[in-house]
Amino acid sequence: IDTALTNLFMVRMRLGEFDPPSMVAWKALKASAINTTAHQKLALQAAHEGIVLLKNAGGKLPLSTSTTKSVAVVGPNAQNGQM
Repeated sequence: IDTALTNLFMVRMRLGEFDPPSMVAWKALKASAINTTAHQKLALQAAHEGIVLLKNAGGKLPLSTSTTKSVAVVGPNAQNGQM
């Protein structure tokens, strides 16, 4: 728990959550500057450039729903239901 809380508060400090708003540049951002069309295009470009192709050794892909009973998802986003 100590390590988790240390990490949490380190991130919050880096984000400036404990600083006066005048010291945090992004506190002045308006809602209209968030999730703009330009941001969406950039995110889509990054997603396209980040796609990883898997080597289909042994013809295992795509997975068959009749023979595959479960799949393990591991990593930092494993509990993210949108993945």
